[in-house]
Amino acid sequence: MRKSLLIFCLIVFSQFGISQEFIWDQATYKPGVYKTYGEFITNAPTLELSQFDIQDKKASHGLMGLEGHPVKRFKLKRKEAEKIGGIIGFSDGTHVYINPAAMKEFDSKTNFYEVEFYGQFCYLEFLQKSTVRNGSHTSSSYNKTHGFFNLANGKFMELNRYTMHDLLEATDPELLEKFEKEKGKNKKVKDYFIEFVERREARETSEK
Repeated sequence: MRKSLLIFCLIVFSQFGISQEFIWDQATYKPGVYKTYGEFITNAPTLELSQFDIQDKKASHGLMGLEGHPVKRFKLKRKEAEKIGGIIGFSDGTHVYINPAAMKEFDSKTNFYEVEFYGQFCYLEFLQKSTVRNGSHTSSSYNKTHGFFNLANGKFMELNRYTMHDLLEATDPELLEKFEKEKGKNKKVKDYFIEFVERREARETSEK
């Protein structure tokens, strides 16, 4: 999914001008369904939400698939999904749910994940498929991961102690020093990323 996010965002973002208003600058989200990434990033869904039956589900992941991650899914038949062609996600007016990979693989089993906006960054927890081959036998499983992608350039960063260390080492040595003193770093990387964004925005504001 990480590769899909990056490639897809890089392609479509180049279509928008610098003066365009984007979703991360908006105080409210327009309810509706985003058919394209352009509709999502500009807070301009073109399909009415009332046209669809969207359900709360628990997607299996982890050891033997015993854990469940909250997702949203569209209840619709295969022919209906094919007619729509694909969607990026939707908003109920309060929350935003996306799955950029759904542009090519949209159906009733496609998971849509709630996102959080921090400046021009979008945070999401999602399930990533992994395949293991043992001789002629192949098995697949889903594992939960999380990260941010920069809506301004499409770059995605999976969050763990190593990626956070590299980011702070290159951009914010002061915050890196604080991070290095933390115990259980993997549980706190999201908090540190948010702090990194806030500190960066504060520096940019002070420089204006």
